[in-house]
Amino acid sequence: MGRAATQACYEASAAIEDPAIGRELFELAERWRAELVTFSLTGLEAGVRAAWRWGTPEELGRLESARDDEQAQIDEMFTDMDRDP
Repeated sequence: MGRAATQACYEASAAIEDPAIGRELFELAERWRAELVTFSLTGLEAGVRAAWRWGTPEELGRLESARDDEQAQIDEMFTDMDRDP
């Protein structure tokens, strides 16, 4: 699946109240994300919210790390842009 569908799956997982469905949606989004080469910061933030509710501590840590890495890359890109004349 694509990035938008994966992000939507994370968002649905984070919003749902039923633990069985929330966990199932989270696992589906994780499988889809594993097939992607890149994933947006917004999508990773949705993943962190879903993992906070339904993921294991390891899954939450992995998504937080991926989110932090993506944020660092964005910050670096803007820092580099500020340096260029």
